Amino acid sequence: MFHQMISSQLNPRSLSLMALVGAGLLVSATAGAQVTKSGAGYLLRVKYVKGQTLKYNSVNTLTSAQGGGQPMKVTMPMVMKISDVSNGYAKTSVTTGPAMIGKNPMGKAQTVVLELSPTNAAKSKSAPGIAGAQFPLKPVKIGQTWAMAAPIADTTGMTGGDIKAMYKFQGLKTVNGKSMAIVTYSLSGGVTGSGTLQLLASDGTLYSNVANITLNAGAGNMKVSSEMKRV
Repeated sequence: MFHQMISSQLNPRSLSLMALVGAGLLVSATAGAQVTKSGAGYLLRVKYVKGQTLKYNSVNTLTSAQGGGQPMKVTMPMVMKISDVSNGYAKTSVTTGPAMIGKNPMGKAQTVVLELSPTNAAKSKSAPGIAGAQFPLKPVKIGQTWAMAAPIADTTGMTGGDIKAMYKFQGLKTVNGKSMAIVTYSLSGGVTGSGTLQLLASDGTLYSNVANITLNAGAGNMKVSSEMKRV
């Protein structure tokens, strides 16, 4: 019964929201964000490379926020392509999906195209709500936080409004022999929860993103435990 309920909620609009949440949080980490020491802090920038293709896969465990029933596992691929870099902006396409429940696809893959600056700011204010977190203009110290008013716009109508995020730079850490920049975040608004990004300090590309969030969609609220890794 629970699986039927969750499946009924996984319509194209809810899958679109999942894609926006996943990709919107990660675009800032997937295109060569550079982590460089600058004075007492670290400067976070994005170095986009023409022709770059990055692939990711996320495993998401969904449960009803009201409790009861068995969890459902949904996998979601994501591919990011940089087709051009000009005048400081990178033309970027992000394709998410199709979501898979076992071997069964749910909906179709979706692609958005936008131009991003070195601070991960979208060139057009009317760009799809998937640009993710902008980096601060100035260097950030370990423990410093920064907030975005609406890093992801809910263009699906699935939640009560835009999603707000607070990011915190936790410093550098060695993981599997590689130096990583650790950034944690908390979400509020249409989606609530928290997560942790691990970025390769050498070029800033995403190593992993682990999150526990709730999609706030009225009576159909869903809890999602998600782990995305580069493949």
